[in-house]
Amino acid sequence: MFGSIFQVNIKLLIILLLPMFWVIPVFSQSWITEVHVISQQLLDPELSRETKEELIAKFEVLIGEHSMDADFIRISLEDAPVFQDVISPDSSFRIITAHAMIDKDEYLYYGGLYDASSKQFIPFKQDAFLMDKFDKQTFSFASWYGAVYYGVYPFKKGRKTAYLLFGIQNVDYFTRMKVMDVLWKDEDTWKLGKSVFQYQSEKMSEADTLSRFYQVYAAEAPIVMNYDENEGMIVFDHLMPIKGMYPGQETAWVPDGTYSGFKWSKGYWRFVEKLENQVLNEPPRDFPVLDNRENRDILGRQKKQ
Repeated sequence: MFGSIFQVNIKLLIILLLPMFWVIPVFSQSWITEVHVISQQLLDPELSRETKEELIAKFEVLIGEHSMDADFIRISLEDAPVFQDVISPDSSFRIITAHAMIDKDEYLYYGGLYDASSKQFIPFKQDAFLMDKFDKQTFSFASWYGAVYYGVYPFKKGRKTAYLLFGIQNVDYFTRMKVMDVLWKDEDTWKLGKSVFQYQSEKMSEADTLSRFYQVYAAEAPIVMNYDENEGMIVFDHLMPIKGMYPGQETAWVPDGTYSGFKWSKGYWRFVEKLENQVLNEPPRDFPVLDNRENRDILGRQKKQ
Protein backbone atom coordinates (compact mmCIF):
# COMPACT_ATOMS: atom_id res chain seq x y z
CA MET A 1 0.00 0.00 0.00
CA PHE A 2 2.73 2.43 1.03
CA GLY A 3 4.67 1.46 -2.10
CA SER A 4 1.71 2.35 -4.28
CA ILE A 5 1.29 5.74 -2.59
CA PHE A 6 5.03 6.42 -2.98
CA GLN A 7 4.90 5.60 -6.70
CA VAL A 8 1.90 7.91 -7.20
CA ASN A 9 3.64 10.75 -5.36
CA ILE A 10 6.80 10.35 -7.49
CA LYS A 11 4.73 10.49 -10.67
CA LEU A 12 2.88 13.57 -9.39
CA LEU A 13 6.20 15.25 -8.52
CA ILE A 14 7.57 14.58 -12.02
CA ILE A 15 4.41 16.03 -13.62
CA LEU A 16 4.72 19.16 -11.46
CA LEU A 17 8.43 19.65 -12.20
CA LEU A 18 8.37 19.06 -15.96
CA PRO A 19 6.92 22.50 -16.84
CA MET A 20 9.87 24.10 -15.02
CA PHE A 21 12.32 22.38 -17.36
CA TRP A 22 10.27 23.45 -20.38
CA VAL A 23 10.01 27.08 -19.31
CA ILE A 24 13.62 27.75 -18.22
CA PRO A 25 15.31 27.36 -21.66
CA VAL A 26 12.67 29.50 -23.35
CA PHE A 27 12.98 32.21 -20.71
CA SER A 28 16.79 32.17 -20.72
CA GLN A 29 16.94 32.75 -24.47
CA SER A 30 14.13 35.31 -24.78
CA TRP A 31 16.78 37.97 -25.50
CA ILE A 32 17.57 36.21 -28.78
CA THR A 33 14.06 36.99 -29.98
CA GLU A 34 14.71 40.64 -29.20
CA VAL A 35 17.96 40.52 -31.20
CA HIS A 36 16.01 39.08 -34.14
CA VAL A 37 13.46 41.89 -33.89
CA ILE A 38 16.27 44.47 -33.94
CA SER A 39 17.74 42.81 -37.04
CA GLN A 40 14.39 43.12 -38.82
CA GLN A 41 14.02 46.78 -37.84
CA LEU A 42 17.50 47.60 -39.16
CA LEU A 43 16.41 46.48 -42.62
CA ASP A 44 13.78 49.23 -42.76
CA PRO A 45 15.01 51.83 -45.31
CA GLU A 46 12.69 54.47 -43.81
CA LEU A 47 14.40 54.57 -40.43
CA SER A 48 16.73 57.51 -39.76
CA ARG A 49 20.45 57.16 -39.10
CA GLU A 50 19.91 58.17 -35.46
CA THR A 51 17.26 55.47 -34.95
CA LYS A 52 19.49 52.81 -36.50
CA GLU A 53 22.42 53.89 -34.31
CA GLU A 54 20.14 53.52 -31.26
CA LEU A 55 19.12 50.03 -32.37
CA ILE A 56 22.77 49.06 -32.88
CA ALA A 57 23.59 50.30 -29.37
CA LYS A 58 20.71 48.21 -28.03
CA PHE A 59 22.03 45.16 -29.91
CA GLU A 60 25.49 45.66 -28.36
CA VAL A 61 24.01 45.88 -24.86
CA LEU A 62 21.94 42.71 -25.34
CA ILE A 63 24.87 40.69 -26.65
CA GLY A 64 27.18 42.09 -23.97
CA GLU A 65 24.77 41.24 -21.14
CA HIS A 66 24.43 37.62 -22.25
CA SER A 67 28.01 36.97 -23.34
CA MET A 68 28.69 35.47 -19.90
CA ASP A 69 26.15 32.70 -20.59
CA ALA A 70 27.86 29.32 -20.52
CA ASP A 71 26.55 28.31 -23.95
CA PHE A 72 26.94 31.70 -25.69
CA ILE A 73 29.46 30.41 -28.27
CA ARG A 74 26.85 27.88 -29.45
CA ILE A 75 23.67 29.99 -29.38
CA SER A 76 22.30 30.22 -32.92
CA LEU A 77 21.44 33.53 -34.60
CA GLU A 78 20.66 31.92 -37.96
CA ASP A 79 17.05 33.13 -37.95
CA ALA A 80 18.17 36.77 -38.01
CA PRO A 81 18.34 37.85 -41.68
CA VAL A 82 21.08 40.43 -41.15
CA PHE A 83 23.84 38.91 -39.04
CA GLN A 84 26.84 37.04 -40.38
CA ASP A 85 28.21 34.71 -37.73
CA VAL A 86 31.75 33.29 -37.78
CA ILE A 87 33.20 30.95 -35.12
CA SER A 88 36.92 30.15 -35.12
CA PRO A 89 37.79 26.45 -35.69
CA ASP A 90 39.36 26.30 -32.22
CA SER A 91 36.24 27.93 -30.65
CA SER A 92 38.39 30.66 -29.09
CA PHE A 93 36.18 33.44 -30.46
CA ARG A 94 32.98 34.23 -32.30
CA ILE A 95 32.49 37.25 -34.57
CA ILE A 96 29.03 38.66 -35.29
CA THR A 97 28.82 41.44 -37.90
CA ALA A 98 26.23 43.14 -40.08
CA HIS A 99 25.48 46.38 -41.86
CA ALA A 100 22.54 48.76 -41.95
CA MET A 101 21.91 50.82 -45.06
CA ILE A 102 21.45 54.56 -44.57
CA ASP A 103 21.15 55.28 -48.29
CA LYS A 104 22.49 53.66 -51.45
CA ASP A 105 25.99 55.06 -50.86
CA GLU A 106 26.23 54.91 -47.06
CA TYR A 107 26.21 51.99 -44.63
CA LEU A 108 26.62 51.55 -40.91
CA TYR A 109 28.70 48.52 -39.98
CA TYR A 110 28.45 47.01 -36.53
CA GLY A 111 29.02 43.89 -34.47
CA GLY A 112 31.87 42.59 -32.37
CA LEU A 113 33.96 39.70 -31.14
CA TYR A 114 33.09 37.31 -28.32
CA ASP A 115 36.27 36.17 -26.55
CA ALA A 116 35.68 32.68 -25.14
CA SER A 117 38.55 32.92 -22.65
CA SER A 118 37.31 36.12 -21.00
CA LYS A 119 33.62 35.56 -21.86
CA GLN A 120 33.40 39.15 -23.04
CA PHE A 121 31.77 40.67 -26.10
CA ILE A 122 33.97 43.45 -27.53
CA PRO A 123 32.03 45.75 -29.91
CA PHE A 124 33.47 47.03 -33.18
CA LYS A 125 33.18 50.81 -33.55
CA GLN A 126 33.20 52.02 -37.14
CA ASP A 127 35.48 54.97 -37.87
CA ALA A 128 36.84 56.84 -40.88
CA PHE A 129 40.11 55.58 -42.37
CA LEU A 130 42.56 56.56 -45.10
CA MET A 131 42.21 54.31 -48.13
CA ASP A 132 45.75 55.02 -49.38
CA LYS A 133 47.17 53.55 -46.14
CA PHE A 134 44.52 50.89 -45.63
CA ASP A 135 46.74 47.90 -46.45
CA LYS A 136 49.49 49.07 -44.06
CA GLN A 137 47.55 49.98 -40.94
CA THR A 138 46.78 48.12 -37.73
CA PHE A 139 43.26 48.76 -36.41
CA SER A 140 41.84 48.48 -32.93
CA PHE A 141 38.21 47.45 -32.45
CA ALA A 142 37.53 51.00 -31.23
CA SER A 143 38.58 52.44 -34.61
CA TRP A 144 37.32 49.94 -37.18
CA TYR A 145 36.96 50.26 -40.97
CA GLY A 146 33.70 48.27 -41.13
CA ALA A 147 33.01 44.92 -42.83
CA VAL A 148 30.81 41.88 -42.69
CA TYR A 149 33.09 38.91 -42.00
CA TYR A 150 32.25 35.58 -43.63
CA GLY A 151 35.33 33.38 -43.14
CA VAL A 152 38.21 32.62 -40.78
CA TYR A 153 41.34 30.48 -41.06
CA PRO A 154 43.96 30.00 -38.28
CA PHE A 155 47.71 29.95 -38.91
CA LYS A 156 50.88 30.01 -36.81
CA LYS A 157 53.12 33.07 -36.74
CA GLY A 158 56.06 32.00 -34.64
CA ARG A 159 54.62 30.34 -31.55
CA LYS A 160 51.40 32.33 -31.63
CA THR A 161 48.17 31.64 -33.51
CA ALA A 162 46.78 34.35 -35.75
CA TYR A 163 43.68 34.22 -37.91
CA LEU A 164 42.96 35.17 -41.49
CA LEU A 165 39.67 37.02 -41.53
CA PHE A 166 37.69 37.43 -44.75
CA GLY A 167 35.13 40.20 -45.08
CA ILE A 168 33.08 42.32 -47.46
CA GLN A 169 32.19 46.01 -47.48
CA ASN A 170 29.73 47.97 -49.59
CA VAL A 171 31.80 50.94 -50.72
CA ASP A 172 28.92 52.58 -52.60
CA TYR A 173 26.04 51.61 -54.87
CA PHE A 174 28.35 50.50 -57.69
CA THR A 175 31.27 49.08 -55.74
CA ARG A 176 32.15 46.37 -53.25
CA MET A 177 35.39 45.60 -51.46
CA LYS A 178 36.58 42.24 -50.18
CA VAL A 179 39.27 42.31 -47.55
CA MET A 180 41.59 39.64 -46.18
CA ASP A 181 42.73 40.75 -42.76
CA VAL A 182 44.73 39.27 -39.88
CA LEU A 183 43.17 38.99 -36.44
CA TRP A 184 45.68 38.55 -33.63
CA LYS A 185 46.11 39.12 -29.93
CA ASP A 186 48.69 41.53 -28.51
CA GLU A 187 48.83 40.25 -24.93
CA ASP A 188 45.14 40.66 -23.93
CA THR A 189 44.12 43.03 -26.75
CA TRP A 190 42.72 41.89 -30.09
CA LYS A 191 43.94 43.76 -33.17
CA LEU A 192 43.34 43.76 -36.93
CA GLY A 193 46.23 43.92 -39.38
CA LYS A 194 49.68 42.36 -39.26
CA SER A 195 52.62 42.56 -41.69
CA VAL A 196 52.48 38.99 -42.99
CA PHE A 197 51.57 39.44 -46.67
CA GLN A 198 54.42 39.55 -49.19
CA TYR A 199 52.92 41.01 -52.35
CA GLN A 200 54.86 41.27 -55.61
CA SER A 201 53.17 41.39 -58.99
CA GLU A 202 55.00 40.90 -62.28
CA LYS A 203 55.27 44.68 -62.66
CA MET A 204 56.98 45.20 -59.27
CA SER A 205 60.76 45.05 -58.85
CA GLU A 206 60.53 43.97 -55.21
CA ALA A 207 57.93 42.65 -52.78
CA ASP A 208 55.82 44.96 -50.65
CA THR A 209 54.88 43.84 -47.13
CA LEU A 210 51.20 44.41 -46.33
CA SER A 211 49.09 44.20 -43.20
CA ARG A 212 46.01 43.16 -45.16
CA PHE A 213 45.02 42.57 -48.78
CA TYR A 214 41.88 43.87 -50.45
CA GLN A 215 40.16 44.05 -53.84
CA VAL A 216 37.63 46.60 -55.04
CA TYR A 217 35.22 45.33 -57.69
CA ALA A 218 31.90 45.95 -59.43
CA ALA A 219 28.88 45.17 -57.24
CA GLU A 220 27.23 43.03 -59.89
CA ALA A 221 30.31 40.87 -60.50
CA PRO A 222 30.87 39.00 -57.19
CA ILE A 223 34.38 37.70 -56.65
CA VAL A 224 35.94 34.84 -54.70
CA MET A 225 38.35 35.49 -51.83
CA ASN A 226 38.86 32.71 -49.30
CA TYR A 227 41.20 30.01 -48.07
CA ASP A 228 40.93 26.90 -50.27
CA GLU A 229 41.58 23.62 -48.42
CA ASN A 230 42.17 21.65 -51.63
CA GLU A 231 44.77 24.09 -52.95
CA GLY A 232 46.27 24.66 -49.50
CA MET A 233 46.36 28.42 -50.02
CA ILE A 234 44.35 31.62 -50.23
CA VAL A 235 42.62 31.95 -53.60
CA PHE A 236 40.98 35.00 -55.15
CA ASP A 237 39.81 36.18 -58.56
CA HIS A 238 42.22 38.03 -60.81
CA LEU A 239 40.48 41.24 -61.90
CA MET A 240 40.46 43.28 -65.08
CA PRO A 241 39.07 46.76 -65.79
CA ILE A 242 36.10 47.34 -68.08
CA LYS A 243 34.11 50.41 -68.99
CA GLY A 244 31.65 51.43 -66.28
CA MET A 245 28.17 49.96 -66.60
CA TYR A 246 26.30 52.92 -65.09
CA PRO A 247 26.25 56.70 -65.53
CA GLY A 248 28.98 58.16 -63.35
CA GLN A 249 30.89 54.89 -63.13
CA GLU A 250 34.13 55.37 -65.05
CA THR A 251 35.75 51.95 -64.58
CA ALA A 252 34.47 48.67 -63.20
CA TRP A 253 36.73 45.83 -62.05
CA VAL A 254 35.48 42.32 -62.80
CA PRO A 255 36.91 38.75 -62.72
CA ASP A 256 38.83 37.73 -65.86
CA GLY A 257 38.37 33.98 -65.29
CA THR A 258 41.80 33.30 -63.73
CA TYR A 259 42.94 33.13 -60.13
CA SER A 260 45.77 34.46 -57.98
CA GLY A 261 46.58 33.65 -54.39
CA PHE A 262 48.80 33.70 -51.33
CA LYS A 263 50.65 30.64 -50.04
CA TRP A 264 52.22 30.32 -46.57
CA SER A 265 56.01 29.98 -46.75
CA LYS A 266 58.80 30.89 -44.33
CA GLY A 267 56.65 32.98 -42.03
CA TYR A 268 54.75 34.95 -44.68
CA TRP A 269 51.76 34.67 -46.97
CA ARG A 270 53.56 35.01 -50.31
CA PHE A 271 51.81 36.20 -53.45
CA VAL A 272 51.25 33.79 -56.34
CA GLU A 273 50.50 35.71 -59.54
CA LYS A 274 48.75 32.92 -61.42
CA LEU A 275 47.65 29.55 -60.16
CA GLU A 276 48.81 26.53 -62.17
CA ASN A 277 45.20 25.42 -62.55
CA GLN A 278 43.94 28.77 -63.70
CA VAL A 279 40.33 27.62 -63.78
CA LEU A 280 39.61 25.72 -60.59
CA ASN A 281 37.28 22.73 -60.69
CA GLU A 282 35.34 24.26 -57.82
CA PRO A 283 36.32 27.75 -56.64
CA PRO A 284 36.48 28.26 -52.86
CA ARG A 285 33.02 29.18 -51.71
CA ASP A 286 32.19 32.04 -49.43
CA PHE A 287 28.77 33.32 -48.49
CA PRO A 288 28.99 36.97 -47.48
CA VAL A 289 25.72 38.32 -46.19
CA LEU A 290 23.21 39.29 -48.90
CA ASP A 291 25.34 38.02 -51.83
CA ASN A 292 23.10 34.96 -52.09
CA ARG A 293 20.26 36.04 -49.84
CA GLU A 294 16.98 35.08 -51.42
CA ASN A 295 14.38 37.79 -52.00
CA ARG A 296 16.80 40.66 -51.29
CA ASP A 297 18.72 42.90 -53.66
CA ILE A 298 22.42 43.75 -53.42
CA LEU A 299 21.62 46.54 -50.98
CA GLY A 300 19.77 44.21 -48.64
CA ARG A 301 16.32 45.56 -49.46
CA GLN A 302 13.28 43.36 -50.00
CA LYS A 303 12.88 42.65 -53.72
CA LYS A 304 9.67 43.82 -55.33
CA GLN A 305 7.53 40.90 -56.45
